[in-house]
Amino acid sequence: MSESMSRRRALSILIGAIVAAWSTAVAALSGLFISSTLKLGKTGKEVLLGDLTIYGDTFRAVRMRVRVDDGWYKHVEQQTVYIRADKENPSAPIVLSGTCSHLGCTVAWDESRGENGEFVCPCHGGRFGPTGKVLSGPPPSDLTRIPAELHGGDVYLRLS
Repeated sequence: MSESMSRRRALSILIGAIVAAWSTAVAALSGLFISSTLKLGKTGKEVLLGDLTIYGDTFRAVRMRVRVDDGWYKHVEQQTVYIRADKENPSAPIVLSGTCSHLGCTVAWDESRGENGEFVCPCHGGRFGPTGKVLSGPPPSDLTRIPAELHGGDVYLRLS
């Protein structure tokens, strides 16, 4: 009887070791996949928009195609941004995302609305001021301000 108990004990230990090794391998592969996906998603891109003087002091829409690395899925999407020179500092660009924070529709700049113009969302009537601040409607947050730098008069965007 002691011989069969030792066989059972040995078989239990063997099965436990196999399960532990299998679990460790699955956890290691999962961690490797997740960490590589996070690294891919954090690569920033610099996009050249051209000379700031061609945009002037009123917002102009710029549509661009941007390559997006979303984990293992890579694709190209069209994005709209609005750019103009800052009226208080004409050598600095103001760049706002053209994507409404409500449902992702593309907003339109309307110079004739309000005191200084407004961004209007055609989907649900959201309105944003010239700084991107929500004025009315369902949008939960302001338009995103996109970091922009000038290098030799050319505007470069930093996209994430």
